[in-house]
Amino acid sequence: MGEQIIVQTGEVKVGLENDILKSSPIGSCVVVVFFDEKIVAGGMAHIMLPGKAPEKKGAIPTRYTENAIEDLLNGVIELGARKNYIKAVIAGGGNVLKREGDMIGTDNLNSVSSLLKEKNIPILAQSVGGTNRKSVRFDIRHRIIYFTEGDSIEGILLDFSHSAQ
Repeated sequence: MGEQIIVQTGEVKVGLENDILKSSPIGSCVVVVFFDEKIVAGGMAHIMLPGKAPEKKGAIPTRYTENAIEDLLNGVIELGARKNYIKAVIAGGGNVLKREGDMIGTDNLNSVSSLLKEKNIPILAQSVGGTNRKSVRFDIRHRIIYFTEGDSIEGILLDFSHSAQ
């Protein structure tokens, strides 16, 4: 088994065949997984905020949708993914604190969804919204993306192990 790479809030990580990408717990954040079914590599971004990072000192750009997705896209392309074949899986965007009127999760989902649509990257599977925390694990070698919701056991969000290689 390969290395398990934890993707914390505001981080973008990519991995190769022997790697497993695993998100830290997801609340209102949105985790985006990119892959190209023809290569054994992929990437994950744990996005905290909608839009683009402000031009201020100390801002962590990959906490923001536009910056994180651009970094993720560049990262998987560097590993051999072809831009026109990249697909996405998303999870998160919930209201785990159950605050009335809290729209940050929804705003994050809208920001991610609209940017992926603009970049012509299809979302093949998702586990979004609700009030339970989530997590995502991408087993790159076996081409399976797992998820949890709340205290549930891990389930399969997307299995593309039978895709043409």
